[in-house]
Amino acid sequence: MKIRNLFPPIIILLLILHCVPFHLRHEKVKRDRLYGHEIAQGLTKFGFFRNVKQLENSPFVFYVLDSTKSPVPDAEVMLFTPSKITSLNSNEQGKVRIVLNRNILNKKSFFKSVNPDNKIYFWFTGSGDRSSKKPPNIVELQFKKLLRNKEALVFYDEEYAELASLVLDCLLRQHTVIRELTGSDPPLWGVVLSNLNEPIHFYEPVFFENGDEYHLWAFSVSDTELSDILLVNIHEWTEHLIFLSLSTKDKNIRWFQDGLSELSKLEFAKSLSPAQRDSLSIRSRLKNNFSGYSQYIRKKLKKGDEEIVFDLTQWGLPSLRKVYSDADLFGYPLSQYFWIDLSNKYGKKKIAEFFTEAVKIENATNEDYISLLSKTVGEDIRERLSHFNLNEVLETLESESKTLDISEFLEEIPAL
Repeated sequence: MKIRNLFPPIIILLLILHCVPFHLRHEKVKRDRLYGHEIAQGLTKFGFFRNVKQLENSPFVFYVLDSTKSPVPDAEVMLFTPSKITSLNSNEQGKVRIVLNRNILNKKSFFKSVNPDNKIYFWFTGSGDRSSKKPPNIVELQFKKLLRNKEALVFYDEEYAELASLVLDCLLRQHTVIRELTGSDPPLWGVVLSNLNEPIHFYEPVFFENGDEYHLWAFSVSDTELSDILLVNIHEWTEHLIFLSLSTKDKNIRWFQDGLSELSKLEFAKSLSPAQRDSLSIRSRLKNNFSGYSQYIRKKLKKGDEEIVFDLTQWGLPSLRKVYSDADLFGYPLSQYFWIDLSNKYGKKKIAEFFTEAVKIENATNEDYISLLSKTVGEDIRERLSHFNLNEVLETLESESKTLDISEFLEEIPAL
C-alpha cells in the first residue's frame, strides 16, 4: 500500500501543522576557498531563492575558521573575479560580509583564504514557504539587540523586548528538559526574533563569544505563532545535540534523532502549568495535533484495521529538493509515539541511560543503536519500531491528552 493513500486530505493538513513554518539548516565547508557558483548552487537548491538573479544585490555572510573551528578575526580573504582582485578581512567573529553581484556569482570567481590553514564556511537556515516567488528577507545579527542567561541567548528587534524575555525564560526550561531527557547538557543555543516577514534567510546561525560557540535559530515573529517558535526550537535544539553527539554516517536513524526530538516537545509542554500552556498557546497547538491523530486512528479502527505497518528504521533523510516527504507524515507522529510509549513503560531514566551509551559508539550503524536500546530496556524493540497497534496508540494519545489537559478536545471527536 502506498503511503500517500493512507491519509485523507484533512488529516494530512492536521499532521503537517508542526512543519509550518518550514525550517532547514545547511552547512557548506571548503578547505581554503569558496567558489561563487557553489554559493549560487547551494542557495538555489533549497528553493528559497528561485534563481541566481534573485541573489544579486542581496547580503551574504561566510566565516573564516582555523583548524580548531574557532573564528579568525581580521583574517585576510582574497576575492578573485574575472574583472578584478579584492582584499577582504573578517571581523572579530570571523565573519566576512559582502553583497552578492553577478561577478561574484560567476563560475570563475572564488574567495580564497590567504592563510591556507584557515577554512571558509558558510551556513544558512531558512523559514517560510519555499514556493514563494519573492526572494527571502535576509536576517542580520548586526542590527539586533541581545538578551542572555547562562544557558542561552536571544537576539531580537527592539519592539520584541518583552517577547525576548519570555522566550529566554522558556529556553532555560527547555535546557533543563533536554538535559533530563538525554542525560547530557545541550549545546549552547540561541533564538533570533526577527521583524521581517517570511520567507526569511539567515547566514549567521553560529555565534562565537569568549571561545564558546552558540547555535542560533531564526524566526519571523509576524509569521510564526509563539507556540511554534517554542516547539520548533526545542525539537531543533534536541536534534542538534543528538547530531553533535553521535558518531555515525547512517542516514536511517530518524526514529532516534527526530523521534526523541519530538518527545522533547511534549516533555517541555508537560513541564509547564496548564495556565502557562494556555498563555503560550501550546495547549491549542497540541490540541490540533492530537485531535488530528486521534481522528485518523478512529477512522482506521472503524474500517476494521488493527495496526499501522511502517518501518521507522527505514525512514531516511530527506533530499535537498524535497525536504518533507510522504513518509514524514507517518515518521514524525509514529516516532513520537514510539518514544512516548517507551518512556511510559520503562521511564525517562532508561532513555538517558541509552543516550549516554549511544554517544560512546564509534562509527555506529542504525543496528547498533537498535541493539543498544533493546539491551537497555531489556526488550527487543524492533517490532515496536515497525508495527503500531491502533488501539494502543489511541489509548496512549488519550492518556497523554489528559496529562496535557487537552482531553476535552478528543472528546469532541465523534465516537466510533
